[in-house]
Amino acid sequence: MIRKGAADAIEKFLQQNGGILPNEVRATVEAIARSGGTPLVVAENSRALGVIHLKDIVKAGCVSASLNCVRWGSRP
Repeated sequence: MIRKGAADAIEKFLQQNGGILPNEVRATVEAIARSGGTPLVVAENSRALGVIHLKDIVKAGCVSASLNCVRWGSRP
């Protein structure tokens, strides 16, 4: 069975199937998170296959629209 998800969820999945999350995968997850991206780990049965780096792209106009919302009193 192939699964993808957050590192902690996939680590549990791997353990349930007799595997472990390799240190190399853990380091990649941490590096992606530090850079502002979202890491998704992909695993099959008891083996981690890799990490996908998701990254948002700020579109033109988003920054000015957000600043307008703040000026109007909107809070996150």
